[in-house]
Amino acid sequence: MNAALEAVERALAHLEPSRLVRRAMVSLPFAGPFALVAFGKAAAAMTEGVLASRPDALARGLVVIPEGSFAPHRHHAVTVVEAPHPLPDARSVRAAHRAANIMASRLPVLALVSGGASSLVAWPVEGLTLAQKRAIVADLLASGAPIQDVNLVRRHLSRVKGGGLLRFAGSRPVCSLIVSDVVSGRPEDIGSGPTVPSTGGLREARAVARRWLGDRAERLPLHACSRRTAGASFVELASPERLARRVAVELRSHGLAASVGRLGASALEVVVRELLAESRRLAPRSAKVFAVETTLAVPKVRAGRGGRPPHLALRLAG
Repeated sequence: MNAALEAVERALAHLEPSRLVRRAMVSLPFAGPFALVAFGKAAAAMTEGVLASRPDALARGLVVIPEGSFAPHRHHAVTVVEAPHPLPDARSVRAAHRAANIMASRLPVLALVSGGASSLVAWPVEGLTLAQKRAIVADLLASGAPIQDVNLVRRHLSRVKGGGLLRFAGSRPVCSLIVSDVVSGRPEDIGSGPTVPSTGGLREARAVARRWLGDRAERLPLHACSRRTAGASFVELASPERLARRVAVELRSHGLAASVGRLGASALEVVVRELLAESRRLAPRSAKVFAVETTLAVPKVRAGRGGRPPHLALRLAG
């Protein structure tokens, strides 16, 4: 097997979500029965980690996964539902209502949050319909805005993002285990932070919306996010940067001089130029690993298939 491919596969195995959750469960800040909410592309795998660790203590739970993805093993107290990605629909709203109901129970809550959660649970603020929110998010995603900016606006247009779910928990402890897919992301960026207090304020959200949506931003019913921190804790289990560092470790085990690099841009064409320049500077039997998430504006007059990673791969190959 190609050394680079094997290094990536071994790194991914090392950061496998269920394994990370099993390890984190040892330090869970509550010992008795608890409730579970899990959202995102890794929700099923992360839930498996809970079921392998403390199934008897799990009193009730909700797991929201992308439609068509694998579900975790059945548990009598856990409901599994599907919702769409990357844009929400009525199932996302129902999932958000169910999550709020779980948070309002008289139990401490374990929240498992991973990438994709933003569309899986959606509850628009007053004055905004689901159709309007879908249109706003679709325009943001197509604009070339970095995901941090997209999710900042999302947080301020949602009743459950930006720590919104914490409001339903009252003073009960909420511990969030997070698998990040955002390069240089903060915990609140992952899934738009349903159980993590937001640090970005209304002024910042309005400025970001204006940057990508123009005059439409002035009409958005942005609202303040939760600032609650008492009883709320979070642990980041994995991130793109951690994956890059682990890949470098695995490459070194193959005898390569591997290091982790940083890119100063995220625009796809700039990233292509920087990566090609880095490749030309590499010495024999050396490697450099980058964690990068590109941005790409999608013209409305053109349709296509795929996404940013294959687009980047094709541009580098060409």
